[in-house]
Amino acid sequence: MSHARKRQWVNPEDLPEPEPKTDLHPKNVMLWVWWDFEGIIYWELLRPNTTIDSKLHCQQLQNLKLLIQANRSERRKVRLLHDNAKPQTLKFTRQKLKELGWEVLLHPPYSPDLAPSDYHLFRFLRDHLVKKQFDDEAQLK
Repeated sequence: MSHARKRQWVNPEDLPEPEPKTDLHPKNVMLWVWWDFEGIIYWELLRPNTTIDSKLHCQQLQNLKLLIQANRSERRKVRLLHDNAKPQTLKFTRQKLKELGWEVLLHPPYSPDLAPSDYHLFRFLRDHLVKKQFDDEAQLK
């Protein structure tokens, strides 16, 4: 019995009003965000069931490079904080980063040490999205 049903007053011979269940498993969307101390540079919503592989990762790195050149042209050097999870450590990804000339600051995968995004980006997103609900992907964008 749900808490909502406990609060219903009914006569002994009556049944309580049925309470429709909310969607138990709302649709999740994966958001990839690339950011610096000035704010978000590039973001992308991945399609459901998208496999994150080295090809996708390299494509996003190329998109990021173009946006940095367009919007952060004063930047001479790019330092990328990366964990050592699979797509980021594959040979193709390492080659792409070398081609771009970016310095990679490693962060251990599944480390108990918090990355800066745990303090800054996630707090910003949480505060921005609090009590917001999106019915479809178009609203989310």
